[in-house]
Amino acid sequence: MSKQILSIIGILILVGGLIFINNNKKVFTYDWENQSVYNINREKPFAHFFPYETERYALIGKPEKSKFFISLNGEWHFYFSKNPNERPKEFYRPDFDISNWKKIDVPGHWELQGWSQPIYLDEEYPFPPSPPKIPIIRNEVGSYRKSFEYPAYWRDRDVFIRFSGVRSAFYCWVNGEKVGYSQGSKTPADFNITPYVNNGKNNISVEVYRYSDGSYLEGQDTWRLSGIERDVFIYSVPKTRVSDFFVQSGLDSIYKNGEFKLGVNLTSNESNTGKHVVRVLLSGIGEKIKTVYDSTYKTKIDSAQTIWFEKNIRNVMKWNAEQPNLYQLQITLTDPFGKTLQSFIQQVGFREIEIVDGNLKVNGKVITLKGVNRHEWDPVKGRVIDEESMINDIKIMKLNNINAVRCSHYPNQERWYELCNEYGLYVVNEANIEAHGMRFHDKGYEKITNDSSWTGQWLDRGKRMVERDKN
Repeated sequence: MSKQILSIIGILILVGGLIFINNNKKVFTYDWENQSVYNINREKPFAHFFPYETERYALIGKPEKSKFFISLNGEWHFYFSKNPNERPKEFYRPDFDISNWKKIDVPGHWELQGWSQPIYLDEEYPFPPSPPKIPIIRNEVGSYRKSFEYPAYWRDRDVFIRFSGVRSAFYCWVNGEKVGYSQGSKTPADFNITPYVNNGKNNISVEVYRYSDGSYLEGQDTWRLSGIERDVFIYSVPKTRVSDFFVQSGLDSIYKNGEFKLGVNLTSNESNTGKHVVRVLLSGIGEKIKTVYDSTYKTKIDSAQTIWFEKNIRNVMKWNAEQPNLYQLQITLTDPFGKTLQSFIQQVGFREIEIVDGNLKVNGKVITLKGVNRHEWDPVKGRVIDEESMINDIKIMKLNNINAVRCSHYPNQERWYELCNEYGLYVVNEANIEAHGMRFHDKGYEKITNDSSWTGQWLDRGKRMVERDKN
């Protein structure tokens, strides 16, 4: 594991139904009351990127232009239940009658669209804490339904659904088949739905729980709201593809030349694929686009592998909050016949961050952080915000001589970090972990922090943030 990843994890640490037999009686514990169950069939986390079918579309950077992207944002059929006992238990069946259901906007919170009430708290929990239990009578449930058309030209490709943020826990079904379950509301949950989709119309069903055992780790000072609060979309990818990548872009010892290193993860579930080509193109951004690195790697992709690219770049343009110089990295995968399978863009900023003698240094110079905490917040839509809102926040910060922002108290939308790269802001990322509300309840805090059955869930939240935002 690289020093960069270890450093990020160090910062995270600082900041940041099963059946049991008891007295011959069966006691049922739900997934959302079991601290050891925080995902079922969810994909492993990976870096944020969307692959396009052409290099030109990658440069445009709008997923909706890709024929392999289907947004599920918009109106969904919705049914609100005061607790799990009152929920429509078989609503995911394709023949279940939802003709009398209301409509809800996704992304959105049900508390801000006519159901239930938002709750504001600082350190306390919105229910009597007894981890991992949740008072069932107070645990509201939202049942969502939506359909989409499966394009015929998606055949022979893998199909995924992404939930960018759902609070607090949810199940997903496709065409009546259970796909999976996830907790951790501020990082994406991807599910492979290839085995479940059919030609033509397909039904998506989502069951969201307002509270779960994960709520004990989401006790932040903020409004407590529920629902599908970030984008949802379907996407398809070739069976031989880029599955992840990691850019490292530091400076040499005299802070003059760039040290570029890139690892590209490739995977394939095909046989006899032949030799594919990965092309890496790094260019300066400006009026005159200047290529500083152009390299290709040819390889046969039989299963999973990582290939590496390295280059020292002389007299590199350095990135800092005052001069946010960026380069553009384009990664393209072509098949043995030269056809583009995937192409995508990543911002690259060359900078060296160190702590020397108690001083924070960027590119060898001591800096002073003048920072603010920032929640994702809209006065009407809650935590559903758009790019215009993000840019307005950044402009207000820059006008007031702010150079740093803390993502309190959870990973923000991915676009936020790109905008901070472009406008020049140092970012303190923060995992979606906060359980200090348990301090007020005898030894309840120890139940969460010292009980090893919670370890996986704690680490899952940190790992998902690091993997998503490592570039």
